[in-house]
Amino acid sequence: MSQADPQASPPRWTFISIALFVLGLLIFIPAGLCVVAIAVEEGLGDPEFFLIALVTGGIPMAGGAGLIYAALKMRHRDGVNPQSVPTGTPHWTAASIALFVLGLLILIPSGLCTALVGGSIFVDGLASADLSGIFVVLIYGGLPAVMGAALLYAALKLRRRD
Repeated sequence: MSQADPQASPPRWTFISIALFVLGLLIFIPAGLCVVAIAVEEGLGDPEFFLIALVTGGIPMAGGAGLIYAALKMRHRDGVNPQSVPTGTPHWTAASIALFVLGLLILIPSGLCTALVGGSIFVDGLASADLSGIFVVLIYGGLPAVMGAALLYAALKLRRRD
């Protein structure tokens, strides 16, 4: 085990780490509360229903927990000795692989759906001069795409350097 440097300051929150942390909490807490509410209300008597509620709520909870974990790992340390900072090639860890796969699973479908639906609304809207539907598509498809991209970025930042 390595000894912590007593001269190093505690981790400092950056804009990216705060944004990831808040986004993670905004996903994790409601998903968890919904799973608990559904399980207590409907699922205690039926194990299949409880399992469905756990899976459908557990996937967003895992994404939210991944964002929270990434935010905690991405905090910046001031006063770190430059000689103690690893400079080797990055190696994939289990956490970085899990975040990368989860990010791809969110980014690819939501990005494709946003591009296809948004593109069709844009093309149809040019003819009728009504592009108001694009904002709905960007909200419902763009936010998950941004979350998937944030998970990919966090996965790349979490790779361990030796």
